[in-house]
Amino acid sequence: MRPGLFLGDVTEFRLPLTVEAEIAPGFSPYIGGGIAVNTDGLNKIDPMIMGGLDTSLTTNLVLKLELNLIFQTNINDSDAEFVSTLNYVF
Repeated sequence: MRPGLFLGDVTEFRLPLTVEAEIAPGFSPYIGGGIAVNTDGLNKIDPMIMGGLDTSLTTNLVLKLELNLIFQTNINDSDAEFVSTLNYVF
């Protein structure tokens, strides 16, 4: 699971279930699907698919690059998001 919480004008929550494979040391792509809650402030639960890459920069720092595709079925639309984060690993 790779949950995400986005804070801004509206609060959005992502809850995907993913599969990950380390194909080289420090290089782990992943793919999955799940739900997106409160997309664009509509207060709806929408299906989503996602994929990304975790790359180790140091022993404790990981760069995450992720693409989310959210299907807003109630308004017959879809949103694409690109997310990049720098994470500290304990």
